Amino acid sequence: MSAYALADSATMLRRNLRHALRYPSMTVATIGGPVLILLLFNYAFGDALAAGIGGGAYIDYIAPGILLMAATAGSTATAVAVCSDMTEGIVNRFRTMAISRGSVLTGNVVGSMIQTLASIAFVIAVALALGFRPTAGPLEWAGAIGLLALVTFALTWLSTAFGLVTKSVETASNAPLPLQFLPFLGSAIVPATRSAPPAPGSSAGSRWSCGRAVGATASPRSASASARASRSSSKRDEFRPPGRS
Repeated sequence: MSAYALADSATMLRRNLRHALRYPSMTVATIGGPVLILLLFNYAFGDALAAGIGGGAYIDYIAPGILLMAATAGSTATAVAVCSDMTEGIVNRFRTMAISRGSVLTGNVVGSMIQTLASIAFVIAVALALGFRPTAGPLEWAGAIGLLALVTFALTWLSTAFGLVTKSVETASNAPLPLQFLPFLGSAIVPATRSAPPAPGSSAGSRWSCGRAVGATASPRSASASARASRSSSKRDEFRPPGRS
């Protein structure tokens, strides 16, 4: 990339950041959304969901998953910004100017990455305040942050593609939403494992298995079927003729 392209990209980055300051609602949603989800699951559902992690603090389990969700938080803002530029005619003006064609997209991507990394840092700070105590060392933290940055970079360019192909800002705002809920399909909230029922005579309690507790001896349907069979047998014995076995 030439010096002119870098200068044009820096100019578009300043433009993107000024838009973020001028319209703070999207910035607040990008930075504060993952924190609200962290608080919701930790305080509203933490006691119930902690039964499936096998001991330990629930904040230590859920914080990495919310960090992954924070990496996707800027996807909607990126798609909306790119689609807005494409549909409002500003790109046609830029084409008449002597600027790098890729600088518009580069400015949007870098600006979105700055907001998303700020969201990740905010989530880490709130999680540490809530009791998150990771055992990773400095090198492991550097590797984790680098991996989150790469995921953010890839998802931001994917959201940029969504903004380029959509025809309206409303469609662009909805296109990246499935990316934000991908951690819910895995084990970000609760372990996605099946636990076997306890052996007879063991003192192990029931565990989470596919949304319900296992370890019961019989289901209510089988119990009601046994009760009906017992009543029908007693009625046959009552009306049986005497002397016949």
